[in-house]
Amino acid sequence: MYVRVPAINGVPQVGQTRLILGVSVSDTEAICEIVGELQEGWTEITEEEYRQYVPKPEPVIPEPTEQEIVNAELLLGQAYIMETNAAIEETAALILLETVGGGA
Repeated sequence: MYVRVPAINGVPQVGQTRLILGVSVSDTEAICEIVGELQEGWTEITEEEYRQYVPKPEPVIPEPTEQEIVNAELLLGQAYIMETNAAIEETAALILLETVGGGA
């Protein structure tokens, strides 16, 4: 829940309520994301209002490690080998059919 709460010297006054994130907007007021009930003197705000003070964080996409790159290359190599083997087996089967006279 997003709320506007009283603050003392910019510190949100939320008591025992679980505070996810609080941002001071003045010495006497803060914008917070909380888990819990709305208390007297607090004003619930929309996420849009909250995001004016707290922008949505950009997702972090980690760079692959050297080992992950090696593993991916190995998997691609294995897939290529399997594909090549399947083509060889298909060709061998066609040759065998022609050899025994079962080909079209």
